[in-house]
Amino acid sequence: QEIEIGLIKLYQVTEDRKYLDMAKKFIDRRGHIPNYFDSERKRLKGYIFPEFKEFDQAYAQAHLPVYEQKTAEGHAVRAVYMYMAMAELAHEYQDERLMKVCDELWGNIVTKRMYITGSIGSSGFGERFSCDYDLPNDSNYSETCATIGLALFGLRMSQIKKEAKYIDTVERALYNTLLSGISLEGNRFFYVNPLEVWPESCMPHTSKRHVKTERQKWFGVACCPPNIARTLASLGEYIYSTSEQEIYVNLFISNQTKCLIKGDTVKVNLESGFPSDSKINITLEASQNEFALNIRIPNYAVNPKVIVNGIEIENYEMKDGYARVYRKWDGKNDITLEFDMPAVLMRANPKVRMDIGKAAIIKGPVVYCLEEIDNGDCLAGIEVKYDTKLEEHYEEELLGGTLTITAQATRVSHENWGEELYKQTELVMRPTVIKAIPYCLWNNRGKGEMLVWIRCS
Repeated sequence: QEIEIGLIKLYQVTEDRKYLDMAKKFIDRRGHIPNYFDSERKRLKGYIFPEFKEFDQAYAQAHLPVYEQKTAEGHAVRAVYMYMAMAELAHEYQDERLMKVCDELWGNIVTKRMYITGSIGSSGFGERFSCDYDLPNDSNYSETCATIGLALFGLRMSQIKKEAKYIDTVERALYNTLLSGISLEGNRFFYVNPLEVWPESCMPHTSKRHVKTERQKWFGVACCPPNIARTLASLGEYIYSTSEQEIYVNLFISNQTKCLIKGDTVKVNLESGFPSDSKINITLEASQNEFALNIRIPNYAVNPKVIVNGIEIENYEMKDGYARVYRKWDGKNDITLEFDMPAVLMRANPKVRMDIGKAAIIKGPVVYCLEEIDNGDCLAGIEVKYDTKLEEHYEEELLGGTLTITAQATRVSHENWGEELYKQTELVMRPTVIKAIPYCLWNNRGKGEMLVWIRCS
């Protein structure tokens, strides 16, 4: 389904409407009878790729016409690329019905079929969505390209609807799964992004053979490495969006840029230590230009404050998740966004069976994980109390400099078990201290166990 996005871009560059109309025809024809995929299979007397005989029409999002689709189905990358094209077409054709479908599909993904790391595609077979709340941690696929596609879909929805809720999810996807897909050196990659790894169990010829315990130099199907590079190179599109009279600040990544507002150039400089530090400083230079500066207030922000030229704005307007400051801007202006962003333990909906009785450590958009190198083996035997204190430490020498989180915990003792596989006995728990690092940094210190969801009582 990437062809629809390409056709839409051709239209936007050439202004030749035939490209837009062709993209619309491809979307409108999908899921109708006679079905193209069935016709081709009969014509070819089989499949070019034999493995495709196992895949149904939902795999290609061709099970229903797009206007009737309500749940995210099939191959996760293909799906979100198609949804992005649908959002583009809904906007270009002012098709409210199609936009409603996009919102319904987005809602199904982020409330029922997405991992806490912003990854999608829970089934290794078919690299696809499965069903609501089916989110296994040690056998999921969560392809890096699928996360990038989700980010593109969310970005386009935010640009069209000017609502910050989409960026909340986009940010989570970028800070976790996108960055997990590439090593710190930038020369090794993950195609699959699990949330729990026990290396010895990820053997060839098993149901977890797709889970790699170390980043790879390259892949036979090498879509993910260049897609990561392309996304990192296009971060400016994610940080800001603009309209004729408004600037939207979506992400808090240090940068300098220029925006054209009402025909005049506005210079913007953003500085932050995010996500370790949640103080955002923006310098805006304009010349007698009246417009709105919209700063996203994340859904995890506690006690947010907006300060303009040293004066806190007590009753700033909140509009669709953005603090909106409308005024005549002249000369150099200093704007500061401050909020608290403590590390917390986050639980999953009890309908996610795999995560019942567990919690994940997060700080803002960043999900943390435990690694064997810091916490020993058998990470599944560690348990924390929900009211445990999470201590934050910035370690300059660790992984290029990163914020770590420690906490008091207990872990199952293996003493007195011997060679018995089953035994009627009480569990013996011993005190320990756990150390968590950002999920995106795991496996930069060698092979070992990794765990996101921790037993929590």
